[in-house]
Amino acid sequence: MTSQLQWCALLLSCLCGLIQCAEANNNNNKLQVPTTTLETGQQFPMVGLEVDGLRGEIIFQRISDAMQNTTQFGLFTTAQRNNNERRLNIGIVNTITASHLFGSEVHVITKVPYTHLGYERTRLSVMESLKEIHNRNTKVHILLEWPRCRDDISWMHCEQDEMKLPHHVKAAGPPPHLNKDFAFLDSWRALEEIFLREVSLGSNLASVASIGVANFGIEDLHTLDMHSRVLPHIVQKTVWSFVHDPFLMDYLDKNFIHFQAFDVLSEIFGKGIAPPRAVGALHEVARSVQNEEGPAFTPKQVVLKWLVQSGVSVTALAADTASVHEFSPVSIASMPELDRNQMEAVRASVAAMLRGEDLPPPMARFHSRLKEGFVRIFWLNADTGEEVPIETVSPGSTYVSTTYEGHQFVAYADDDEDHSRPSKRMVVDRTYGQSKRFLIEEL
Repeated sequence: MTSQLQWCALLLSCLCGLIQCAEANNNNNKLQVPTTTLETGQQFPMVGLEVDGLRGEIIFQRISDAMQNTTQFGLFTTAQRNNNERRLNIGIVNTITASHLFGSEVHVITKVPYTHLGYERTRLSVMESLKEIHNRNTKVHILLEWPRCRDDISWMHCEQDEMKLPHHVKAAGPPPHLNKDFAFLDSWRALEEIFLREVSLGSNLASVASIGVANFGIEDLHTLDMHSRVLPHIVQKTVWSFVHDPFLMDYLDKNFIHFQAFDVLSEIFGKGIAPPRAVGALHEVARSVQNEEGPAFTPKQVVLKWLVQSGVSVTALAADTASVHEFSPVSIASMPELDRNQMEAVRASVAAMLRGEDLPPPMARFHSRLKEGFVRIFWLNADTGEEVPIETVSPGSTYVSTTYEGHQFVAYADDDEDHSRPSKRMVVDRTYGQSKRFLIEEL
């Protein structure tokens, strides 16, 4: 009997060991999803799911899909004006309970609407959001959605929106559209005090993990800078700003402010007919990073990878379960790092698509660093070996030509008539939207 018990104990020990090994392997094989560190010291997910426009039961399904081991979203974005903060909170709590994710940390960004600008109205907005998004696993980040109501934006109706507000909001403070230049400064003062815990919005409400702004231009940020104690931790804008607004990005970098691009894929891919060369370049990058054993990557995943690798956190709207998986942190983490040429190709493609244009042909730039003597540039026919003269470049000058990937050139000194002396051979390794610079230093 003792022997049987010993054998049972030994067998049980072996089974436990196997289970522990399996769990350890699962943990080791689990991808490290991308995160960054905010100026607050808080770890922050780099890939988020937008639930702004979701209503009804669908929001629960999206959140459930997003928080599985195969997706691992830890960031959701919405805005108070969407009236879905409570459902977002319920979806997070239900998924944590159903999937036993009790140790998970979830981040939610919600935004104060422009109708609630001003000190007291912003305090009221934040208090109402914290009452709706309230669970032990969630960190709440509060942004001002706009610096003001704008007459040049068709869907903003400043006076009509004010009239539609509940009485308790109107009673909290003056209409912000009557103080468009400074109401956001009073709002920011309210956010500072809430973040620094200098004021209490009520018992049992979570603290605010970070504060920030959305849709603010560089001038408004400078104004905020002059009147604030705490700079925004997050600035949320479109991809256009990241690609085409170097002054904004320089300001954010110098002040250690994190940039987040929202509605990324709709902005880039939702402009009707896609430019064939730009999309083709994205497909080529996707193919080049593909590993034989894994699933094929898509141009949309390549764009998300490029932004994350550039230090930009991203949010995207997923139309269905398949899109949740395609845009997930796990999918982005599974893609190999892009090299310099691939990063350049993606940036050029995105820049063209945002402008509604296609990529131009690649350019070859030949610069002579010779102190004296001319350089003759020839096109080399790879099939026949024939050298066709195309340009003579003087010392210190540059010749620029359209080209194509694999195009071959050769350079000779001007006085080398029979091409008997050493030459410089050059091959273009750039694609559409890119340029290759060749320096000719000696011949």
